[in-house]
Amino acid sequence: MYSPFFYILEPYKENRTAMETIGERIKQLRLRLGLTQAEFGSLFHVSKQAVHSWENNINMPDVASLIEIADYGRIPVCTLLGYPHEYCQLRDAKKIKDPKTDYQTFSGREIRLINRFRTLSSAQQKAIEVILGIRND
Repeated sequence: MYSPFFYILEPYKENRTAMETIGERIKQLRLRLGLTQAEFGSLFHVSKQAVHSWENNINMPDVASLIEIADYGRIPVCTLLGYPHEYCQLRDAKKIKDPKTDYQTFSGREIRLINRFRTLSSAQQKAIEVILGIRND
């Protein structure tokens, strides 16, 4: 059974594609990023169960979470909501300097490395930067 909010957020489409709901699009994005439901949820400060309920259209993320999910996945919110591509535009399209790298996505392993790096102390981060040759201290 769909949440009542599902019908408000989900645009009407006569010819639905294979990914027809917001929940299915969230799941597809999560899988593309190579993340588990728990890892995906931790990015947005929600539980694995919350992600499960989103993906199964039991509940929907709030508007702030939808924006964060779209930004993290580097897709326009309107794509996440299911609107046709021609209606979608990047918020900062004028600021894009290199369109080739703007749409680059990270693997699940790379995302986990970045997230783990962010949890390290400042001294630990500096040590890793020295090892990688991006800091000269």
